[in-house]
Amino acid sequence: RRLQRWEAWLALNTATVLWGAQHAVNKHMLVFTSPSALTAARFVLAATAVLPWLPLSRARNSWLDGVKLGLWSTLGFAFQMVGLQYTSASRSSFLLYLNVKLVPLLELMVHGHMPSLQTWAAAAVALLGALLL
Repeated sequence: RRLQRWEAWLALNTATVLWGAQHAVNKHMLVFTSPSALTAARFVLAATAVLPWLPLSRARNSWLDGVKLGLWSTLGFAFQMVGLQYTSASRSSFLLYLNVKLVPLLELMVHGHMPSLQTWAAAAVALLGALLL
């Protein structure tokens, strides 16, 4: 079934609030636990939640790619939690979301491919919006 407009709006805004609150919640949780324990708990909970939908017949390469992606994601989150011990939740979120605006620059530096003018404009507008926060 297709979502009603208000259901889609509610789902989008709920996801936005949860995503935006994660830095403050994680900062608060670090008072009670270590970055490694918080990272482990988060990823064990996530893995358990998706376990029923895990495809059993995927090719071996798909599994290896998934494991690699999971390890990089875990490492990134762990570093974020360590950094959160030494800065505010708002500064942490600003720095984390700033990386999205740097993707065109990284594409140019790493791959030698010049992003389109539209991509640069979108990154500039996004950066301006982040700076206004």
